[in-house]
Amino acid sequence: LLLPSYLSYTMSPSASTGVYIQLMESLKSGFSFDTTLEFGESVSHLAAHISPIFLLYLPFYAVIPSPVTLLVLQVVAVYSAVIPLWLIARKKGLSPALSAAGCGLLCLYPAVWGGTAGSFHEYALLLPLPLWLLWSLEDHRKVLPWVFALLILCVRETCAIHLLAVGLYRALSVKGGE
Repeated sequence: LLLPSYLSYTMSPSASTGVYIQLMESLKSGFSFDTTLEFGESVSHLAAHISPIFLLYLPFYAVIPSPVTLLVLQVVAVYSAVIPLWLIARKKGLSPALSAAGCGLLCLYPAVWGGTAGSFHEYALLLPLPLWLLWSLEDHRKVLPWVFALLILCVRETCAIHLLAVGLYRALSVKGGE
């Protein structure tokens, strides 16, 4: 019986998927970021990338320890981006039909659905998290922008550039000291 490729460390659709499955197993069994697939020896994944965002997946993975759990969580997270997109579009005065069309186009965009087609990677969160951050800023929330900014920084050490982009957008779009 052949297992689907996403159930295997070594036959996964991307090299990263196997590393992340092993990482989640290490986190579940010993709360360690150690992997062997990345460097051929047991090394902390944090030596390669600072990605504490995986800790958010851990409670779900601990209950249902399967690569499928990770993929389902990723799909839910990625497509959660339609919620802030819808809320921002409506706040900006777009009609329900145009707002729905924008959300539909987001779902149909190959970079979105392709990112959920069998590979697991923390970068998939870099669509929904900035959109949630933008929504929280647009909605004048007090604490949520800080939460989403922190979550973006937890994706990987290089993601501060995403915060810079959101900050520049915000600085250029705010009129009259909103």
